Amino acid sequence: MPSNSKNNSSKTFAIVISVAVVAMIGVVVLSVMSSKKEVKAQSQQEFSPSVSVTPGSVNGKIGEKTLPPLVEGAADTTVGTPVPKISAQDFKGNAVEITPGKKPYVIAFMAHWCPHCRTEVPKIVKLHNEGGLPKDVDFYAVATGTSDQRPNFPPSQWLFKEDWPWAKVADDKNSSIASAFGLSGYPYLIYVNADGTISQRTSGEQDATAIAAAANKISQEKKK
Repeated sequence: MPSNSKNNSSKTFAIVISVAVVAMIGVVVLSVMSSKKEVKAQSQQEFSPSVSVTPGSVNGKIGEKTLPPLVEGAADTTVGTPVPKISAQDFKGNAVEITPGKKPYVIAFMAHWCPHCRTEVPKIVKLHNEGGLPKDVDFYAVATGTSDQRPNFPPSQWLFKEDWPWAKVADDKNSSIASAFGLSGYPYLIYVNADGTISQRTSGEQDATAIAAAANKISQEKKK
């Protein structure tokens, strides 16, 4: 009898463990399914069906529709000139307009497959979360160079997971916005003053200190 009692106890314990494991697996599966549904709800498209880039205007001065590529080591002739206006859509299909002359902002061109972009995005998010960026400066993420044949696709899911706190813009299949802004390498950031003029353009990964300094510069320019 004692032997049977021990066997029954062992069987009961095994059943309890099995039920617990099954329950845990169920929770994990539900969590993954919920996460996938949440990501899907955040995205209906990876490309804008149509985009528009038009010349900006500052104090009656009309800028260019397209910017020349940024050349490393050379003076940037776009500094102080009006930045173009962007009309496109986000991943949900909502219209997004980035119009100069209202407040300082940064346009961050990012490619989901670019390792330097995948380092810089969380760096910018961390700066924001820790109060390292001025509150009056927005960062617009423009997902460009998108391809389902390259790593870390789709960009909507990537930026959602990184918890990007500002507007997200989908470039079209031809990367028309990036081309119009003179993209020369990833990541590509354009800092815009409150009056709609370009303060600085950077190509390639930047450290957190440089990003914060450039953002603070356009914030302070507003107060002059």
